[in-house]
Amino acid sequence: MSPRRVDAAWDDEASVWVATSDDIPGLVTEADTLEELRSKLADLVPELLAENGHAPEPSTTLPIEVVATRHLFFDAACWSTTTGQTFAGCCEKRGASSSGGPRAIT
Repeated sequence: MSPRRVDAAWDDEASVWVATSDDIPGLVTEADTLEELRSKLADLVPELLAENGHAPEPSTTLPIEVVATRHLFFDAACWSTTTGQTFAGCCEKRGASSSGGPRAIT
């Protein structure tokens, strides 16, 4: 049996992972962490498949592929491609770390 795909995307505004699926009708759920999301999916997916008349046989293992996407952004004006360091003062104003390279800018 081929895996059912679940797409998980990070919602910056709500600070949660949101899961949806074209393979599992009606699936929309959210969780604070990917581990919490995985736990919710373990309960929701069988219920939704049964409600939609696609319940697998009890002795069947149902593979679920969770594809998680989270975009990270950094301010390129603060990062030196030559030295690999951030420019003093520049990144602090833009929210990036001045020690240790690029980090997410939110």
